[in-house]
This record gives sequence, structure tokens and C-alpha cells, in this order.
Amino acid sequence: MLMAGASLKSTGKTELICTLIRAFGSRLDIVGMKVTPVSLYGGGVPHGGKPSPLLSARHHTTWLFEEREPTLGTDTSRMLASGAKRAFWLRAREEHLADEFSNLLGIIGEKAVIICESNTLRRFVRPGVFLMILPNDVREIKPSFHDIVELADRIVHTDGSNFDISPNDIHFREGRWSLENSSRIPE
Repeated sequence: MLMAGASLKSTGKTELICTLIRAFGSRLDIVGMKVTPVSLYGGGVPHGGKPSPLLSARHHTTWLFEEREPTLGTDTSRMLASGAKRAFWLRAREEHLADEFSNLLGIIGEKAVIICESNTLRRFVRPGVFLMILPNDVREIKPSFHDIVELADRIVHTDGSNFDISPNDIHFREGRWSLENSSRIPE
């Protein structure tokens, strides 16, 4: 899995994910994924949907959506439009996130080539490559950024649309994602 997180919302995570899907999607069957934690009492069911029967609906706070429409403009829809073969949005309480992600792997297959957008999932999963996006004009930082920034393989700086990383810096070989220069690049 290649995973990207960010210091705050609207930093271009999905744009970077879609750029990578476009770059690798012609030769790999990529599964795009967005994984987000929910609180016990927070939020409703996204997109007006229903809890998925594919995953357990603990306290009605676990939802899995398989996006099927590439023209809606949602993050997962943009993944499909960029060339992902399948795209999912998993929302679960943090204490169940690892189990629900494992259940999702059972659905898509453990050998799936995944490009994932998430900060919190990194606490439970070790991807082949973990990128953290940090805007050039840092305004504020999500608490989850501080919790996992040390786990990043690379800090990716952005102005919101351009990134200081290229798809040429990333490789998929022998079933694993890797960086051209695998040492962590400091902020």
C-alpha cells in the first residue's frame, strides 16, 4: 500500500493520490481508498447511504462505500476518474479501524495494489510508502499529523496544486511500493 496523509484538510491529498493513480493505473489494477475515523456520536452516514452489510456496523459508526460513479466529484469518485479499478471509503471508530480495514482487505484481497488517503490508519498499518503532505504556507496542523509525522517516509511540500515529489520518485516492484530515495526527507 502507498498511503498519503496531511497536516490539515484541503492540502491536496486527493490531488496527489489521483496524480499517482493516473501515473500507475495504466499498468496496475489500483484500488483507491479513503479511510477516516469517526467518533461515537459524530456525523451521519456519508452521502446519505446506509451502513454496509459488508462490514460490522458497531454502534452505527462503521460504513463502507464502494464508489461506482466517476463523475460525482467526491474524493473516491475522483480516484475512479483517475484510473482506479475500484474505490472505497471506509469510516470507522478509531478503536475498530484496524479490524475493519482487515475486513476490507478480505473483500478486495490482500494482494490488492492500494493507494490510500488516511492519517489515522497509519497508526495500525505499515504501508510500503507513507507520505505526509505539508503546505508551504502552514496555517494550522491537525493533531493526527503530530501523532504520525515521525512515521512518514517523506514529507511532501505543496502549494495546494504542485508537489515536491513526482511519480518518477515512486516505484512499484515485486508487489511493493518504494521511494527512489527511501531515506526520510526532513521538513
